[in-house]
Amino acid sequence: MSRRITLAFLVALLAVSCDQQPVGPQSEQVAELPTLSFINGPQNPGNSPIDRSFDEWCYWCATTDLVRDLYATHQNPWEYFCNGGPLVQWDWQEINNGKQIINAQTRGQPLYIFDMSDLFEAFAGEWEAFCTFVADEWLYQGTHDMNANETWNGDFSKGYTQMMGTGLVYDHAGTPYEYSEKQKYMEGKGWTHEYIIVE
Repeated sequence: MSRRITLAFLVALLAVSCDQQPVGPQSEQVAELPTLSFINGPQNPGNSPIDRSFDEWCYWCATTDLVRDLYATHQNPWEYFCNGGPLVQWDWQEINNGKQIINAQTRGQPLYIFDMSDLFEAFAGEWEAFCTFVADEWLYQGTHDMNANETWNGDFSKGYTQMMGTGLVYDHAGTPYEYSEKQKYMEGKGWTHEYIIVE
């Protein structure tokens, strides 16, 4: 009987003491996590074959979906085609150790999706009309994130390159749509994935 009373007393005491503990704001108790990127470390760590950078680069500047007749530019098309830039900013890591391995990512980039046949027809015309077309005649525009990676052997006879993208786009009426994309090219097989989906 005394054991039950003692146990009940300890449980009650623990409950009271927990209620009386000062509780500070949660933000003071949890350390802020670092933003993950490929360039948190040194550009060339030690004697490793790793090279890291953050650069403007035309890496997956534009992509196509031949089945859906879509053409996507992964930056503002008027700025890119008609005003000389800017290019996409990529966070980049490359390893060369007998074969080449690349991982890259970019976040919050502009995205414009066009009817590919209409775009190519406009491109074949006057340059001023083409620039007007890319400024106004997109199907969807918004922002997106991209991840890209590739692996090649020493003489580039075997390997692949691929990109995956996700984001939110809008039509001219302002209706939102989810965007997803995958592009993959394999040496010897060609394009195994080439789709742009807006739904």
